[in-house]
Amino acid sequence: MNKTLNMALKLLVICAAAAFALGVVNAFTAPEIKKLEDEAKAKALSDLVESGYADPNKEVIVQDNSTVSSYYLIEKDIETIGYILYLKAKGYGGMMTVMASYKLDGSLIGSVLMENSETPGFGKKAEKPDYMRKFIGRGGRDNPIPLFSYQVEEEVDTVSGATITFMGVSSALKNGSDFVKGGLK
Repeated sequence: MNKTLNMALKLLVICAAAAFALGVVNAFTAPEIKKLEDEAKAKALSDLVESGYADPNKEVIVQDNSTVSSYYLIEKDIETIGYILYLKAKGYGGMMTVMASYKLDGSLIGSVLMENSETPGFGKKAEKPDYMRKFIGRGGRDNPIPLFSYQVEEEVDTVSGATITFMGVSSALKNGSDFVKGGLK
């Protein structure tokens, strides 16, 4: 009994020391990680605006939507000319975050894959601008966003072997387009 108690006490000390060390590391790295995330978000906001301006301090949080978590207005002068949506999608590697800009009619201006855990060499290709270009201009009334890779007319090498990633990104972009067309409701 004494031997078991001694071993349990040693394990408790080791676990406490490890927890303390992780807490100290987190205290130093968390602000830097937050800063890098904010910079990436600000860069994506500026990259996704075709013309006009999206104020990074005017994020509108969306409640009760499984895909759209927040959005920003794209304004030119004092007129709203579009929206940038922060979208959630399910990919092969888990949840993905996509930022996408839309015109008022729901057609896609641009999109960027942000946080993801997709497979290197396959799903990670969605991070490249060429991958997202195949969706630009789609989402309006007469040109829907393709939900399957065979619906894309141009070469689909960038999605070969990454069907789940493609479907996750495309469904998020379609849901974002529908959200804009529905009056952001």
